[in-house]
Amino acid sequence: MRLTAGSGRGCSPHWLRTLIASLVIGLCSSVLSAQTPPASPGQRFGFDYRTSDLTTFKVERFELQIDGGAWVSVQMPPSAPQPDTPADFTTLAVPIPALTPGDHTVSLRACNSACGDGSPAFAFQMVVQPPAPVRARILGG
Repeated sequence: MRLTAGSGRGCSPHWLRTLIASLVIGLCSSVLSAQTPPASPGQRFGFDYRTSDLTTFKVERFELQIDGGAWVSVQMPPSAPQPDTPADFTTLAVPIPALTPGDHTVSLRACNSACGDGSPAFAFQMVVQPPAPVRARILGG
């Protein structure tokens, strides 16, 4: 049996166009949903570090790099246990510094007398929300 377009058997051009359109729409919606997470003042960067490596490598401090700029010491940040912290790891938290609204990246690295490699850059979007209006009321005409 031979299958030809429009024969009722196989793929008609309309069916193929519909399939391609569906795939393109699905791909676009996946890309749109993979946006960078929002951050706002007062939040913290969280990162995991193997607990045994803190002592084995005598980690003294961590450094933070924003948008590929200079590395800045954040000392030894406090631990911030989280439900998703893997076993044998410690989640550490660093306050997010004041940044302009928009897209940014952050990398971190551990240091003793020397510093290790930086983590892969983590992309986020700084969002600064305006304060809520006050004294809502009805005004005369």
